[in-house]
Amino acid sequence: MTDTTDRINELESRLAYIENMQEELSAVIADHGKTIDQLRKLAQRQNEKLSELADDRLQKPPENVPPPHY
Repeated sequence: MTDTTDRINELESRLAYIENMQEELSAVIADHGKTIDQLRKLAQRQNEKLSELADDRLQKPPENVPPPHY
C-alpha cells in the first residue's frame, strides 16, 4: 500500500505544481492583454496625430520658398 500512497502523493504534488503554473501563466497572459490594449491605443493616437500633421502640411504652403514669379 505504500507504493500506491507514494504514487498518489507524487501525482497530487505534480497536480499542485501544474495548477500553480497555470495560475501564473494566466496572470501573465492577462498582463500582456492589458499591455497590448495600451499599445493599440497609443498606436491609434499616434496615427491620428500623424494624419493631422500630414493634413496640416498639405494645407500650409512651405515657408521660405520664393514666390513663383522669381
